[in-house]
This record gives sequence, structure tokens and C-alpha cells, in this order.
Amino acid sequence: PPPPPPPPLPLFFFMILLPPRSTLDRSSAASDVYKRQIFSIVVSKSASVHDAEHKMMECLGKSLWKAQLENKLPDENQYLECLKNILQ
Repeated sequence: PPPPPPPPLPLFFFMILLPPRSTLDRSSAASDVYKRQIFSIVVSKSASVHDAEHKMMECLGKSLWKAQLENKLPDENQYLECLKNILQ
């Protein structure tokens, strides 16, 4: 039989889409700025903010599902690559 579909995402994972604005780690701060820039671009190319958030959550869901299948931590670079693909 085919594998079962991934479970629904808990609400706290949505926070990955829009990280906190202040952080002490420079690399983390740069990553946060980069994610907000991607979010702004996705919103500008989408019909609405709601539509943009759904596109981004689809990428997040794929990244989490793949991590679960491989029994690994989610790969942030894979998530960001998926976001870049929806911009093209």
C-alpha cells in the first residue's frame, strides 16, 4: 500500500515563516532578514498575503515531510530553495 500522507502541521511551525525580528546571533539575524525579503517578494507576486502564506507553508510542509521520511532534522537550505523556486 502507498505510504500514509504526512500529518497536519502544528501551528507553531508557522513561526518558521516569519522569524523573530531580534536575535543575538549575526548569522541568524542575516537569515531572518533574508527570509523576510523572500516573504515580501512572494507576497508581491501573489494574489494576496493569504495566498503567499499558503505557498510558503507548502514548501515548509514538503521540507518537514522529507525530514520525517529520512528521520533527519529539517533542512533550512532545502526550504529556502523551494521558496526560491516559487519565485520563478
